[in-house]
Amino acid sequence: MAYGFGDNAIDDHLDHLTAYWAMEETGANNRIDAVGSNDAVPTGNPGTRIGIKNNACDFDGTNHYLTVPDHADVSPVTGLALPMWLYRDSTVNQQAPTNKSTSWYAYCQAGQQNLFFIVYESDGTGRAVGPVTLTIGVLHSVILMACDGFVRIYIDGSEVGTPVAYNNTIQDNANVFRIGSHGGGGAIYRWNGGIDEVPFFKDISFADQSERDDFGSAFWNGGIGRFYHLLPSESVLERTASGLLLRTASGVLERVAI
Repeated sequence: MAYGFGDNAIDDHLDHLTAYWAMEETGANNRIDAVGSNDAVPTGNPGTRIGIKNNACDFDGTNHYLTVPDHADVSPVTGLALPMWLYRDSTVNQQAPTNKSTSWYAYCQAGQQNLFFIVYESDGTGRAVGPVTLTIGVLHSVILMACDGFVRIYIDGSEVGTPVAYNNTIQDNANVFRIGSHGGGGAIYRWNGGIDEVPFFKDISFADQSERDDFGSAFWNGGIGRFYHLLPSESVLERTASGLLLRTASGVLERVAI
């Protein structure tokens, strides 16, 4: 296997990994998708801060967010697992780390150290987990998960809150996927803090609770995280419709002109 996280609890599910944003870039530069071609486009020129590994994307709670154009890679049909590292600076205003219109969104309430995750079934019925505690001023491993009949949240390697049943469908829509913002109708919630290392697992499923818990624990990895990288250390050149992509041993993807 050329790519992976170095832990079979995650690598056994790489066939469902459809995107990965390491959040190393800054300002007006796109946050590169190291797996596919779904680069995240910044609004408001978000900066960087110290993350769990190198840089994290820094969101000001007002003008900063990232937009990934609608694509099958980020439009799950039956379920998803969306790990990320979150650091919340304050409880000012409602804040959202991620959203895809009427497919799903996550948010924190104003004045509260909490987190909710809502998934919409194919008929538009919303299924919500939360509130669960998300402490401000702490870098947390968070996994938003909907699979195998339940919506779940993992924080720092363990499932938290009470899982909520859903019918293994997720409402499809042609809207963009946002990181650092909720962009649906009504109020707009922006993230105030850092977001780092965001892989996207589409239509993932697990054999049982133990396998699912191992997946959640592996990303936490005792607080030091697991990161997508080349295995073994080598560079691979890939041809795509938009040009050549060079994956380097550090996991950084570079576009090469033809």
